[in-house]
Amino acid sequence: MKILFILIFLLLSQLCFSQNIRDTINNSDSANTSFEKINKRSYYYENGNLKTEELYDKNKIPHGVWTEYYENGQLKIKQEFSNKVRLNSLIGMHGFGNITGEYIYYYKNGQLRFKLEFNNGKMVDGIFYEFYENGNKKQYGELKQGLRDGEWTELYENGDLRSKGTYYPGSYRACGRAAYIEYYEYKTGLWEYYYQGQKLMAKGVYENEIIDIKNGCSTVPVNCGALHKKWIFKDINGKKISLKEFKKSNLIENKEIIERRVFRPL
Repeated sequence: MKILFILIFLLLSQLCFSQNIRDTINNSDSANTSFEKINKRSYYYENGNLKTEELYDKNKIPHGVWTEYYENGQLKIKQEFSNKVRLNSLIGMHGFGNITGEYIYYYKNGQLRFKLEFNNGKMVDGIFYEFYENGNKKQYGELKQGLRDGEWTELYENGDLRSKGTYYPGSYRACGRAAYIEYYEYKTGLWEYYYQGQKLMAKGVYENEIIDIKNGCSTVPVNCGALHKKWIFKDINGKKISLKEFKKSNLIENKEIIERRVFRPL
């Protein structure tokens, strides 16, 4: 009887231990890719559904297709890494293993949100499209080196035009553990903004101005686009209003420096 109790205890201990491992990380050696040993790590939600699946080479460098899922089982992100070139961790991404090929992001309902192309850790230049959850276009325009550069169009969820104009990229030296270059975007040239229903909100040419921003250890001058009196501003009823009145609405940023990106790899 005592021996039976010990066997049952050991069996339950193994089951509990196995469950804990499954909830956190599941390492397994699978078939070779280009004759290299691949280690797969799988993480799970509490409901048992797969959360993420990551592939590494024998040196624990990301290599192969990585996937991330919503709790309902729907694919969220699909991306691919290559171990062929080591990437400087100060630049970003993972330090080891470059993101390569397609990066695809889906909504919870399975609708594509956006798709990007990478080559050896760098985003490939081209036209970018982002979609709403209902499948309609949200914004589109040209990306160069991961930054908006050129004419961009933004739409409301129902398809109405929201804004249209030109972005231009800039850069400045920033401070951290070591000096590095930080990039940003700003609006320039002719821009048009609309209320939902295609009613004109504002239209004009941004004037280029220079403002100072903190870069971690000092301040640096950067370019920006500024609103001015030559613009046409209208309220929701189509009545013309002044620049001063319009600024109070906070519908459009003035002297905006856009340090956020359409997409920045983690």
